[in-house]
Amino acid sequence: MLLDGKVVIITGGTRGIGREIVLLLAGEGAYIVVNYVENDNAAKLLENQLGDKVLCIKTSVVDRDAVDQMMASVYEQFGKIDILINNAGILRVGYFAGMISKDWSDIIDINLNGCYNCTQAVLKYMQRGGCIINIASYAGLAGLFDFGHAVYAASKAAVIGFTKSLAKELMPLGITVHCIAPGLIDTDMIKNLPATMKKRFCENIPVNRFGEAAEIAKGALYLLTTKTSGKIVVMDGGWLA
Repeated sequence: MLLDGKVVIITGGTRGIGREIVLLLAGEGAYIVVNYVENDNAAKLLENQLGDKVLCIKTSVVDRDAVDQMMASVYEQFGKIDILINNAGILRVGYFAGMISKDWSDIIDINLNGCYNCTQAVLKYMQRGGCIINIASYAGLAGLFDFGHAVYAASKAAVIGFTKSLAKELMPLGITVHCIAPGLIDTDMIKNLPATMKKRFCENIPVNRFGEAAEIAKGALYLLTTKTSGKIVVMDGGWLA
């Protein structure tokens, strides 16, 4: 098992990409702490499925005090924290000119400030050999296909820049930092898009389909087994190519 005995914290881990990462890394021998903010039923399903390999903690990544408490609790229980995966994120669609300030604040708070809160809090406990993976988006590199994603793209571009700079800062400490930039992934985040929009999007993806959350999970496992740092892995079906 590639991650036997490792302690992993995954934010937003009860559904979509986060859930697939949880299942894959647990299968590789890791102990998983799943952070989530809603959907208690999904958390219970994970606990029933994985047993003592998973611990679910309900905490908002926006609440810094709660995040600090979560990290301290995990360290107290396991005696270490090896890996942090900042996966929690939201997407809201709408023309920028008509966007209300709360939508801007919510997206930046969760997608960007959540990374800041969790990463800074975990560094109190992470030792040499630790790894941080941030889940961004190809939107942070090139924007999305259509209208209404300016703020989402801005938040994910910031995560990519954060990853590159932090990788350099933490390299002397023996902690690696990476980023995955998925394309459109078939999860709940896009399920409500109109069928005509989904069709148009797929026509612009060279592989002619949306990605699967399990594919992104494999990307995360790959990064956890590399010796380098600062990698930005784009998994978008070839769209940016």
